[in-house]
Amino acid sequence: MATRHTLPAAPPNTASIYVRLSKLAGDENLSKDGMVEDCVKACLPDNLTPIAIHIDDGISGAVRNRPEFTAWLDDARECRASTLVTWHVDRLTREGINVAALIMDTIEGKDPETGKPVRAEARLIDTKGLDSAGDETTFRFRFVIAAELARGERVRMIDRSRARHRRSRESGRWSGGVIPYGFRPVKATNGKGLVLEQHPEEARAVREAADRILSGASWGAVTRWLNSSEGYPPRRADAWSSTTVRKILTGGPQAGYLVKTVNGQKRPVVDANGDIVTVPAILTPDESATIRAMVDEAAERRLQELGRSFSDHTTGGRHSTRWLSGVATCASCGRLLAFSQAHNGGRGMYFCRNDSNGGCPHPPYVASARLEEHVESTFLGTFGDRPEYLKRREVSGAAEISAAEEAVTTAIAALSEAATAEAFKALQNAQARREAALNAPRVLNERVVETGRTMREAWEATAENPEARRDLLRANYAAIAVRRSAPDNHGSKVWDPRRVTMVANSPVVVGLTEHTYRHGIAVVNVEEETAAS
Repeated sequence: MATRHTLPAAPPNTASIYVRLSKLAGDENLSKDGMVEDCVKACLPDNLTPIAIHIDDGISGAVRNRPEFTAWLDDARECRASTLVTWHVDRLTREGINVAALIMDTIEGKDPETGKPVRAEARLIDTKGLDSAGDETTFRFRFVIAAELARGERVRMIDRSRARHRRSRESGRWSGGVIPYGFRPVKATNGKGLVLEQHPEEARAVREAADRILSGASWGAVTRWLNSSEGYPPRRADAWSSTTVRKILTGGPQAGYLVKTVNGQKRPVVDANGDIVTVPAILTPDESATIRAMVDEAAERRLQELGRSFSDHTTGGRHSTRWLSGVATCASCGRLLAFSQAHNGGRGMYFCRNDSNGGCPHPPYVASARLEEHVESTFLGTFGDRPEYLKRREVSGAAEISAAEEAVTTAIAALSEAATAEAFKALQNAQARREAALNAPRVLNERVVETGRTMREAWEATAENPEARRDLLRANYAAIAVRRSAPDNHGSKVWDPRRVTMVANSPVVVGLTEHTYRHGIAVVNVEEETAAS
C-alpha cells in the first residue's frame, strides 16, 4: 500500500495582513490606519489571528518587488500564515495578470517554475468580500478582472495626473510632486486646487540657517547646527549634509517662486499668462541673491586654490586643519592667509598667498605657533571668563504630537496581537488624541540662556574641531589682520604682538539686542553684572 505524503501547511487560523499606499499618479489618498483596521476586522468572523502586518508606504503597485509585499507572500510560501488578508485585491498590483499569476501560485501552494504543489493551499480574502475559499471559478474571474482593471486604471491615472499638473501650473496652483522644504500644501482660498504655504518649523530652520550664513558662519557650522537639538531634522535623511543645505538656501521656492527641471536646468514655473508662479517667500530677494553669490564665489575660489596648490605648493591643502585658516587676513591686501607646514623648518607658517604673484605690496610671514598662541590668549583674556550663551527655541505642543503619534503606533501593534473591542477603542482614542494635538496652536518661543560653562571651556572643547574654533573667532571678531612688521620696525619680520590687529564685535546685550545673537558670540547680561558688582 502506497504511503500518502502530507504537504507542509501553516498553523490554522493564522493571518498575514498587507496594505499598500501609493503616491504614483495621484493614487487614492487612503488612510493607512483605516485600511489596517478594516483588515483586522475582516479576520474576526473566522477567528483569524494576525501574525504580521505588512505596509508598503509610497510604493507603486507597478513595482512587483515591494519589500513588504514580498514578505507578505513569503508568510504563505514559508507556511507561517494560512490566510492572506488585504484591503482590496486591486491594491495588490498594477501589472494585471502578470503578477496575478504570481499570487495565484502562492495561494495554490505551487512551485512557480514547475507548477507542482509543494505545500498546502493558502486562503486569500479582502475587505470587499472576495474569498478564495468560495467557488473557485468565480474567484479566479473576479481576481484576474480586478487585477486587469487596476492595470488599466493606473494608465488612466497617469494621464489624469499629467493633465491635472498642467492645469494646476497654468492656473498658478501647486501641481504636486516633491514639496519644497519650508512649505506645505493647503487648499486654495477659493477651494480649487492646492497652494503652498510656509511650514512653521521648517521655514524657521531655513530662516535661521540663512541668517547664520549671512552673518559669516561656514556651511559646515550651519549644517552642524541643523543636526543639533537646536535645529530641525530633514524629512527623510538621517542627517543634513552641507550640499543639501546649499541647495535649499539657494532654491527658488525659498526665494518666492516655483521651479521645474527642463533639460537638466532649473527654471521658474509660469502660468497661462507667462507670469512666474509665486509662493510666500522665506528669504528676501536680496538675501537669496547674496547667498547664491557666496556659493558661486566659494566654488570658484576652491577651484582656483586647488589649481595653485598643485602647481605652487607640494603641501597644498593641509592649511584647512589649522584653525586660523579662513579667519586671519593680510593687513596689506586683505586676502585670507594661507598655511604651509613646509615653511619655518617644518613647524608651519601663515603667509599671504598674493606674494607668489606680486599682488601684495607688504606680504606677512609669521610662525603658526606664535600667531595662534597670541590670538588664543587675546580671545581668552577678553572673553574667557564670560558665561557661554545659546539661543533656545521651544515649540509648544511638539511633545504632545510626538506622544500622540507613539500612542497610535502602539495601538496598531496591539491590534495585530489581539483584535479585541478594547484594542479598537484604544486605537480610536489614540487617533483622536493625535488629531487634537495636530490642530492645537503652536507657538515658537525664543530666549538667550546660559549653557552652564564659560567661554574658556567652550574654546577648550573645540581643541579637536578647527572649524568650530574658527566659528567662535568669526562670531566675536570683525577682523584679525596680520602686518608684515610692527608699526615702528620698518620691515622687520621678527615676531611682535603688535603685528596683529584684532577688532572685536559688539557683544549681545540681554534685554536689548538678543535679535543680533549669533551662535558663539559673547553675551553681556547687564542686570547680572550689576548685581554681582
